[in-house]
Amino acid sequence: MTKWKAISEGFRALFKGPFTVRYPFEPSPPPETFRGAPKRDSEKCTACGACVQNCPTGAISILDLGKDVAVDVWYGKCIFCARCTEVCPEEAVKMSLEYSLSTYNKDEVREQVSMTAYRCQLCGRLITSDRHVDVVKERIKVLPLPLNYTTAISLCPECRRKYQASHILGLRVHVRPPPIAIPALARIEEKR
Repeated sequence: MTKWKAISEGFRALFKGPFTVRYPFEPSPPPETFRGAPKRDSEKCTACGACVQNCPTGAISILDLGKDVAVDVWYGKCIFCARCTEVCPEEAVKMSLEYSLSTYNKDEVREQVSMTAYRCQLCGRLITSDRHVDVVKERIKVLPLPLNYTTAISLCPECRRKYQASHILGLRVHVRPPPIAIPALARIEEKR
């Protein structure tokens, strides 16, 4: 019985044609549930860094480009685990059906999304992007905020600790800001 089954399968394949696809020469479409390379929507991305912190291979990084900040994805390290899509608060990253990324040039498998940088008002260190700050301000505008919130949000974590320590402890702690930062601190105090 198994011989007749094999012979009938052979005759069926003879008239039906091959089941396989000549892949490099013809495209081989993946199924709809396939997890290909993650693609980032440049309009939704805020460079918040959630994907950077959760990427198991370190394929995603945040680059300081001076006036701009960029989210850089190197697909040479990416394992298509979809962790970045799970943690993105803005749903800016979606998995695509693209899987054939072979190339001779490493820069061809790199994607960058850049936007305006948001820097510390005292030391000039990169904090995040302007877009991210706007999104956060929009989300928390209904909450009761402390008086010095606008000052605190414009400082990096290190400068914020010094600023808050000097306000909480008053004159008992002398925190000397950098010499360049004195006019910037005065401008921050005026805005409050």
